Amino acid sequence: MQRRTFLALSAAGAAGVGASLFGTGQAGALARPQGAPTTPFAVGVRRYDWTRGSRRCTTYVYYPATGTPGGNPVT
Repeated sequence: MQRRTFLALSAAGAAGVGASLFGTGQAGALARPQGAPTTPFAVGVRRYDWTRGSRRCTTYVYYPATGTPGGNPVT
């Protein structure tokens, strides 16, 4: 068997085994959109402004917070 034929068959076999192990077409069935929560949750927010030279990057980080939902924010 020539080397190219062997490599092509090996690649096809590896792709077939990979597809059978990971499943094809099932990823879309597992990802279901979830609705919004029905109860309020305490969420903390931090804003970071980074600059490098003339470039600016503003980032907001949201995280679960302790405390009562809808309570007084900490500034």
